[in-house]
This record gives sequence, C-alpha cells and structure tokens, in this order.
Amino acid sequence: MIQEHPTIEPHKLARGTTVLRDGDPETSHRAAEALSAETLGVQKAAILELLAEENRTDHQLTEAYFNLAEARGWPVTDRDSIRKRRAQLKDAGKVVAAGTERGPRGRDVTVWTVAP
Repeated sequence: MIQEHPTIEPHKLARGTTVLRDGDPETSHRAAEALSAETLGVQKAAILELLAEENRTDHQLTEAYFNLAEARGWPVTDRDSIRKRRAQLKDAGKVVAAGTERGPRGRDVTVWTVAP
C-alpha cells in the first residue's frame, strides 16, 4: 500500500513525473521523491539529443548515455532510468518508434527516433 503524499496523488511522486505501483519497495518511493524536475529534464534532453544524432534502441540509448554522460555533463543515473525517461518521452509524443532490429539477446527490439 502506498502512503499518502501530502501534495500529490499517491501513485505520482517526484513532482508527478514518476509513477509508482503499490508493490514497489519503499526504496523506490524514496528514490522517486529524490529526483528533481531539473534532473529529469536534463536526462530527457540528453535522450532527445542522442536520438537526434541517430535512431537507437533502449540498449543503445543507455550505452550511449553512459559513454557520453561525463563529457556532456549529464547527471549520473541508474541504467534502467534511461528506458524510463524514453518511455515518458514516448508518452509525451516526443519520441516515436522508427522500426525494429535484433537486440543483443536475439529478440526484436524497438528502434526509437525523435518525433517529427
């Protein structure tokens, strides 16, 4: 059960940008509250920058982000955060599927691009 947050809906923490589920551990709730809107914005801008350079899968986005983060001044983050920010960009209509390709495990994966 999610505890009530004093200023926002129970399932939306970190200024309404991160959705948490009832089964998420308390550590996830604390992490969501710690994310600033500025950090999320920088991560999303970085993803859009990477996709403007070339279309990429989530795996490729994550690798590129971590390879370039220090040089480009992007915030340190968990590896799974890149996929989550890309999903939020998709939901906002800023990123769209460009096709599929074989991923590192041999399965078809979505290739993402910046929305026209």
